[in-house]
Amino acid sequence: MIEDIFDNLDSILVGIRMRRSFGMESKMSEIVDRILNSEINSLLGEYGSIDEGPRHKKLYNKETGNYFQVSIDDILVNYKLNNEENELEKIHEIINDKILNGIMSEYEIGPIKRVGYINRYQFSGNIVSNFLNNIVGNTFNEINDINLRFSKKLPLMKSHRKDINDFRNIIINVLKEKKEELLKISVDYQYINDPLLEKSSMVEFEDFIQKMKSYNEEEILNWLNDNYMD
Repeated sequence: MIEDIFDNLDSILVGIRMRRSFGMESKMSEIVDRILNSEINSLLGEYGSIDEGPRHKKLYNKETGNYFQVSIDDILVNYKLNNEENELEKIHEIINDKILNGIMSEYEIGPIKRVGYINRYQFSGNIVSNFLNNIVGNTFNEINDINLRFSKKLPLMKSHRKDINDFRNIIINVLKEKKEELLKISVDYQYINDPLLEKSSMVEFEDFIQKMKSYNEEEILNWLNDNYMD
């Protein structure tokens, strides 16, 4: 039985998708410099390398895999956990205060199409064989690897405004690689804005985080415990 799904969390990816704007190209270098020369750098991953293309700039740490990327379409923050106290809360605070209501607001980056949050879990033990046997069945023996992807659209409670059609989208990927006794499950929780939010400051990030956590702690945890745990 899995008691706390977040005990198995390995890394996260938070993405903020904007309406494509080629005007972002002129802002990317300045944004990257701001990140490198602020506390965001030390708090999010101590970036030491830069990768850039015509439509993106990426700061990353070769050892941890942490990165910050800005492009004409989105801003991405990838972070590998260090198992420190209140670690995720600190990351969420940085994204909300320093990025959404800081850099994105100052540079007037928007409108905002969606906010996504990927939790990447790693499981070991009986859940690995139980999952394979349950999904594949007894027809094929000694399965080495599996890569499974499925998605689900979750409607929200009807708004009192007829012009609001926001919804949630869930994308789940299950991966078991050859010669590795780990089941890797990623849960991509997305909130799609319809209509788009004109400003990044309009994103209710704290509420988004609470709903994302609840979905993982309830729906995903129950799905795993009910079907694949002894």
